[in-house]
Amino acid sequence: MKNEQGYVPSEWRTVNDLVRTALNGSGAWLGTLRIGNAAFEFDFFIEAESQVKEVLSLLEKALGRAILCSQLENPSKGMSKEEKLDAAKKLFNEERYWECHSVLEELWLEAGGKKSRNSEALLLQGLIQVAAAFVHHQKAEDGVGLSLLRVAKEKLEVWPQEVFLSMNVASLKVRVRDALQKEKLVEFQLS
Repeated sequence: MKNEQGYVPSEWRTVNDLVRTALNGSGAWLGTLRIGNAAFEFDFFIEAESQVKEVLSLLEKALGRAILCSQLENPSKGMSKEEKLDAAKKLFNEERYWECHSVLEELWLEAGGKKSRNSEALLLQGLIQVAAAFVHHQKAEDGVGLSLLRVAKEKLEVWPQEVFLSMNVASLKVRVRDALQKEKLVEFQLS
């Protein structure tokens, strides 16, 4: 949903209450809520697909225009590694960090996941942690986000090249170091 009122992550409880009130009696319930500069991102659960339009209408009355509604399944099924990374970058740059996290996790598992300590798997795990840090930022949990960035930094530093497929890792490392030095999470774009 478009963040037309300019809510910030520290107003999470206010937005959460608005959504819960809007959904009251609809048979739908709220999952996790995340507040980005441009949009709210949240999961809502319904019992029947036929409820989607009704629920969106209730949410639009409470918060503003819906930008996107998608059923969370496997968003990157059938994509190549490069396409998945490009999709993850696009999601990250749209502040859709939770969905970005899911696509990156798929890449990480393909690279060996927990069983692997190769530089690609560690880089992907670091990217997942960067996305997760910003999920926490959207929930006004910057302390948790900064902790995740510290762990992510160690994994990102393992990657020896400046680029991974189409991603500028050198730029990402600089952004993470800056955030940690300033002890402040500030949104940025992946290139």
